[in-house]
Amino acid sequence: MPSARRLVLISTALVFACSPADEEQQDSGTEASGDSADGSGTGDGGAAEATYHRDVRPLLERHCNACHADGGIAPFTLGSYDEVYELRESLVASVQAGLMPPWGMEAGCGTYVGDSSMVPEDRATLQAWLDQGAVEGDAADFIAPTPIALPELSRTDLTLGLAEPYLPTQMPDEYRCFVLDWPETETAFVTGFEVDPGNVSIAHHAIAYIAAPEEAEAYEQRDADEPGPGYTCFGGPAGSQPLDFITSRWLGAWAPGARVGDLPEGTGLRIDPGSKIVLQMHYNTLASDGEPDQTQIRYRLESQVEREAVMLPWADPSWLAGSMPIPAGTDDTVHSFSMDPTTIIGLLTNDSIADGQPLEFFSAIHHMHKRGSRGLQTIERLDGSSECLVDVPRYDYDWQHSYRYTESKVVNPGDLLRLECQWDNTTNDAAVNWGDGTNDEMCLGIHYVAAAR
Repeated sequence: MPSARRLVLISTALVFACSPADEEQQDSGTEASGDSADGSGTGDGGAAEATYHRDVRPLLERHCNACHADGGIAPFTLGSYDEVYELRESLVASVQAGLMPPWGMEAGCGTYVGDSSMVPEDRATLQAWLDQGAVEGDAADFIAPTPIALPELSRTDLTLGLAEPYLPTQMPDEYRCFVLDWPETETAFVTGFEVDPGNVSIAHHAIAYIAAPEEAEAYEQRDADEPGPGYTCFGGPAGSQPLDFITSRWLGAWAPGARVGDLPEGTGLRIDPGSKIVLQMHYNTLASDGEPDQTQIRYRLESQVEREAVMLPWADPSWLAGSMPIPAGTDDTVHSFSMDPTTIIGLLTNDSIADGQPLEFFSAIHHMHKRGSRGLQTIERLDGSSECLVDVPRYDYDWQHSYRYTESKVVNPGDLLRLECQWDNTTNDAAVNWGDGTNDEMCLGIHYVAAAR
């Protein structure tokens, strides 16, 4: 089944290095001159002729072949010299252009679990190999690199999802909410999750919401009032008012490129017995391959955790009401929003975390649609300093990573959480604003947060 990412890769010839995550942080500022991140590249300007087996193959094994392998999400494999040689020029060009590996984060913003970016020495090794004739070399020279460890769910305690395949019919976009029974009879904490989209050719995003026991009947009634599985839910699972989208209790989110796995140790998302899970699927039906979707979510559970955490959506509520105009023909429209999250955390989390206390931030997602060109999220400290959380200078809708900090960030009362988005609308003859459709736009930060110790 072709995926949206496969179609993008094919059509744009972005043919290299699609490792979605790497739990070993690479820091180009600390690499010794002449060495690659894993010690496999020449990186010395070609003092020795670069070869495929000695210099290039280890880089592909480390940064590419989690995707460009049999069964991977990429549309072709890079497992042999012949395959790589055929694509050598576009392969190197995509790396030098910064399009691959699809990490996206600006160097210097911070350090992250799963940084799959290549250091300059690795890119120089690839260029030297191409310039020197892309020779194969001796297979005996290959030394396997330290493998990339992808974020994983350490175990699956529960799987919930669509009970039957669903084929969306609304054009060009359909938002459908499915009400799922939460089977646990005691309070449980979600300490990890992984979304398995059933049909990524049409799946724009999936968001799981927690409906508390006292809300369950209302959601079941909405489901019963509309024919077929689920109900239409543009805007949010509870309604279309701006605050509905922001204050609904998020359990987890997926967009193309996102991968979560286990959540930070000692934290979890609380779910009480009698709750429902409302799974909102956004389908872009213009990309449909005619096949239905049956998305599933796998959960890791614990009976208790040290600290209850929340998924915190962050956006200017006025944007959702139409105050985020992006004029036609512009390439530099910017909107930003900043506020002290400690003053409204109770409202945004249904009092799971009380107002007025320091907050610990563990990870962030930056979400826009297809006209998004740059995303920036920072902490503006009370003392006037600024700390970078997310800086994606070449935003790519098809690779929306969850960026987990190697060291969590604390936001104190008086600090501001700032969100900024930039869009390129030069190819459109109409203005764009906030909206649910793929051809509308959004500017949204999604954070995993707990009260600071």
